[in-house]
Amino acid sequence: MKLDPHLLAQAYRRGEWQALARLRQRLGRVTTGDAARSAEWIALACAGLGRMAEAAELFGALAEAEPGSVSHCVNLSASLLSAGKPEAALQIVRVGLLKWPAQSELQLNFGLSLFALGRYGECLPTMLRLLSAAPTDDRLRLYAARCAQEVGERVQAREMVEGWQPQWRAFDLPDLYQFAKLWIVEDRYAAAEEALEFILQSWPAEDTARLNLAILCERGNRLEQAAAHLQAVSVAGHGLPLYLLASGKLKARADAPADALEHFDRARALSPRNFDGLPPERFFSELEFERGVALDRLGRYAEAFAAFTEANRLIRDLHRRFHPATGDGMRVAWLADQPGLDSFVQGQRSAGSAVETPVFIVGFPRSGTTLLDQMLDAHPALQVLEERPALEAVVAELSRRPGGYPMALADCREPELESLRQLYWTSVDRHIVRQPGRRLVDKYPFNLVRIHLGMALFPRAKWVFAVRHPCDVVLSCFMQNFGFTDTTHGFWSLEQTASIYEQVMGLWLEQRGRLAPDCLDLRYEELIADFEPNARRLVEFLELPWDAAVLAYHQHARTRRIASPSYAQVVKPIYRSAQGRWLHYRPWFGPAEERLAPLAVLLGYADWR
Repeated sequence: MKLDPHLLAQAYRRGEWQALARLRQRLGRVTTGDAARSAEWIALACAGLGRMAEAAELFGALAEAEPGSVSHCVNLSASLLSAGKPEAALQIVRVGLLKWPAQSELQLNFGLSLFALGRYGECLPTMLRLLSAAPTDDRLRLYAARCAQEVGERVQAREMVEGWQPQWRAFDLPDLYQFAKLWIVEDRYAAAEEALEFILQSWPAEDTARLNLAILCERGNRLEQAAAHLQAVSVAGHGLPLYLLASGKLKARADAPADALEHFDRARALSPRNFDGLPPERFFSELEFERGVALDRLGRYAEAFAAFTEANRLIRDLHRRFHPATGDGMRVAWLADQPGLDSFVQGQRSAGSAVETPVFIVGFPRSGTTLLDQMLDAHPALQVLEERPALEAVVAELSRRPGGYPMALADCREPELESLRQLYWTSVDRHIVRQPGRRLVDKYPFNLVRIHLGMALFPRAKWVFAVRHPCDVVLSCFMQNFGFTDTTHGFWSLEQTASIYEQVMGLWLEQRGRLAPDCLDLRYEELIADFEPNARRLVEFLELPWDAAVLAYHQHARTRRIASPSYAQVVKPIYRSAQGRWLHYRPWFGPAEERLAPLAVLLGYADWR
C-alpha cells in the first residue's frame, strides 16, 4: 500500500501525532516497495515529532523487510538511542558493522551507544578515530572530549577543546547537555550557563536544565539565583535525585547541616536508574561527599568517615575500570628528583636575566593556596591565574625534544628559554585576559614539583609556599570531592593520600634545599590566627605597597568564579573550624599518622602529636 505523501507532510507540519498514527494503522504490515517507502516516511515523521519509540518500531520493521539497507540500520540504531535504549542500539550497530564496517554513521552510533552506557573507555578510541577523519565535526569533538573527561584524561580533553569555537546552537538537546557538562568540567562556567539558558529558551519545560543551572549558580556562590532556579522546578520523576542534591547543597550553605543531611539521605534511598545523565557512581560519590560534610558539621565523625570512605571507593572503582593498568596512585611519571639540572638552574640565576616574572603560589592541595590567591587577587597590582597548569605547555614542548622533559632543559640557551617563556605566556593568555600593569600570580599547587622549570624560565620569580599541618591536609584531601582528575588519582584513603603527600612534599623539600628559591613560607594556622600581620608580611615580600583590600578577600571572591574546590570557603571571613580537624578522625589514621610524623617535624610541627 502506498500512502499520499501530501497527507504525511501535512500531518508532520501540524505536529499531529494522531494523524500519523492513523496513517500508520492504514499502512498495515511493512513489506518492500511502496509500503516500505510509506513506512519510511512515517518513521522519519515520527522521529521529527520526537516519537522515537514509534520511529524505532517502524525502522525495525523496515530493517527486517529490507536487510540490505544500511540506511534502515542507521536510522533504527539512532532512533533506539534517542528512545533511551542504548543496549538495543548497540546490538543493532554491531550486526550492521559486520555488513558495513566502514560506514561512518554506524561507527558514530556505535560510539554514542557506548557513551550512553557509560562505557567511556571503549567509546574514546572510536570518537578519536572518527574525529581524525573529520576534524571539523563539532559533534565528534564534543563527544571525544567528553569521553576523555569521563575517564580522567583532563589534559587530553583540554587539548581537544583549546581554541575550539563550535556552532553549538545547532546541537540537539542531548548534545547541548553534554556541551554544558564539557564546560562545567573545564571550569568554564559562563559557557556552560549560556548553553543551559539556551536549552530553557528552546525547551521551556526542561527541568533538568534548571537543576543544572541551580547547581552551577551554587558553584558560583550565587545562592539566590540557585534558589530561584530550584523553585521553578517541578519535583517529579527522574529529576528528583538531582533536585534533592541541589536543594541539600543550598541547605548546607545556609548553615543548616541537619536539613541538608535529610535531603541527601532521601536521595541516597533512591534506586540508581536515571540520574539526569550522570553515571550512578558519579552521582552517589558526590552525594556521599556532601553527606560526609554535613555529618562532620554535626559532630557525627564515625558516620562522616564512613560516608567519605564510600565516596572515595566509588571514585576509585571508576578509575580502576578505566585505567586497570595504572594502579591506585597518582600517574605522575615526572615525580622524580633531577639534581643534574641544579647547576643549569643556578647558572640562570647568576646570569640575572631580566624577564617578565610571575609569582608562583605552591603547596599541597588543601593547604590554603586558594585563600592566598584570593587575598592576592584583591590587591590592585596583582592578577591571579587560578588552578591552570600553564607550565604544562612548556613541559609538553620539552618532552618532544631529545632527552625529553626535564633533561632537555639543560640544552637550552637564552633564545630557546625566551621561546619557552613565550609559550608559557601564550598558555596563560588562553585562560585569562591579562590586565596591563598587574603582575601575574600563578597559583597551581603542584607546581611545587616543577621548581627546576620555574626557576630556569624565571630566575627572579618569587615563590609563596602554603604549608599546613600534614594530618589536616591529608584528611581534607580525603574529604574533598576533586572529581575524576589527572592529578588527584589516589586520594582514596588516608594512607594512600599520606603516601602521595610524602612523595610530593619530600621532593619539594629536597629540591628547595638545594636550589634555594626566593620563597616565603606562610603557615595556615598562623595566618588564620593573626591575619593582618601575616597578610602584610606577604605583600611586603612581593615588594608591593600595602592595600587593605587584601583583608577583604572574601568580598572580592564573591565577584569571581572560583575554579578551586574551596569555592564555598573563600567567600567567608577567616574561620578556625578546620584547624585540628584531623584529631576528630585520629582513630582512623592508623599507619598514615606514623608516615606523616617525620614530615610534620620538618615542616615545623614539632608538637604534631
